[in-house]
Amino acid sequence: MLTPITAMRSSSWRWRPGAVVNNQFLKDFFQACMMDEVEYLALAVRNLYAKNNDFERVCVFFETLYASRRLEPPLKGILVIGY
Repeated sequence: MLTPITAMRSSSWRWRPGAVVNNQFLKDFFQACMMDEVEYLALAVRNLYAKNNDFERVCVFFETLYASRRLEPPLKGILVIGY
């Protein structure tokens, strides 16, 4: 059975530059983990920002987080969209 995805509050939908520079992806991740009935998180991250590969850094972070099994987030999955 598929469950509906609960959307984050409107403050999370604003465009914010620099997902990695200002650690915004971690703030969004933490907020999703703390919200009731949220099972999935979708993040849109620029491929390149200020000559840094933000998309790759965010993907590597989440891959490492899940692979290490030191921390088990309450989310069933995270979708990272590069643009």
